Amino acid sequence: CFTEKWGGLIKELALSAVAGRAAASPMALLGLALTLCGTLGIVAYVACSLPPFVQFCTIVSFAGSLLLMQELGIADELPFGVSVAEFAANAIQSYKRFWGQFMLLLAIPDLSAEDINIVAQSLANEVTASTIGEEPQERLESNGVSHACGTACRPTDNDGFALASHWLQQPNLMVGFIGQLKLYGLFKRAQGQQSIDVVAETSAGLGSWLASAKAEAHRAHSSLTVEEARAQLALRLAEVDPCFVAAHPRYASPPRGQAGMVLALIERRLPQRLNHHIVLGQTRLLTASVVLTTAATARAAILRARCSSPQQVWRWIRAALIGCTASAYLLALARGLPVGWHLAAARLCKFRWFQQCDGGTCHAVRRIQQYLTLLLMPRVNRPLVVE
Repeated sequence: CFTEKWGGLIKELALSAVAGRAAASPMALLGLALTLCGTLGIVAYVACSLPPFVQFCTIVSFAGSLLLMQELGIADELPFGVSVAEFAANAIQSYKRFWGQFMLLLAIPDLSAEDINIVAQSLANEVTASTIGEEPQERLESNGVSHACGTACRPTDNDGFALASHWLQQPNLMVGFIGQLKLYGLFKRAQGQQSIDVVAETSAGLGSWLASAKAEAHRAHSSLTVEEARAQLALRLAEVDPCFVAAHPRYASPPRGQAGMVLALIERRLPQRLNHHIVLGQTRLLTASVVLTTAATARAAILRARCSSPQQVWRWIRAALIGCTASAYLLALARGLPVGWHLAAARLCKFRWFQQCDGGTCHAVRRIQQYLTLLLMPRVNRPLVVE
């Protein structure tokens, strides 16, 4: 049958391979014997030159290793509460993590002291997370307090507040509407203003909705003192605005995990004027879209005047309509939308301003979402702080 035929063919090939081997010459065997004798002699000399106590400990360790290999099973539990398999898995993971980060350092171009600090912070956070667990950190994040905020009272708090205040008032602010509301309340509290209760009227409009949202944002930070609010403003801004971190890297949050470490290393190499580069790119895309839309519209008009086939005319009309839609979208990206549009969209989606529990979300994933938001979503055309 087919199996027997192929089995016989494989057997013949194996026999021919064995028969084709040449026996080692006597001189090769003599060289192998001399190598083994020399190696054993070196090992014996080193063993004999050791003190008797070291020789005894070596023999005891070797005997213990033999007993462990013969008697200990892979599923047996060790005295410190883990099995042999779990101990081996943890040891291999630690080994891989260490060498992975070491190889990452070797692969980084233009390695600097800041890169070493980022990797060291990531290692320290991993050790802390493995010893105390992830729940305390998540609880801190859900309450809006990070590890950096806990140690924020430094002599540079006034400098950080001045930087954050100036940043929040620039026209090209890339922070989303909800993030700006939270920062607005913290900014007003840092200025020493007291929260004001706003009662919405029955015929509430966008103006009263915005005033109510601002008052709620102010009340959310009323428990903080002025010094605490000033100390936390720059750190909270760094958590929601990647452009601020690119301009002022010292306010970046400590990296968490492998993904956070890689993201922090990448962020350190971003241009300081990241928001201006983004706006410039969006403006250039808008210009190109307007030019192409104008060309498509002109082409459709020319074909219409020449009484061309309706299929050709409608093809260019559809291209012009698509260009108009793209131009409108790019115009919203480059110039932003009024705050009323953002507020209406938030109320339409029944968005709760300060009841979002994002502590379980990975820091790196949340930061990537922020990058996608500032690249693809229209911003507020006028910062809330100057409204």
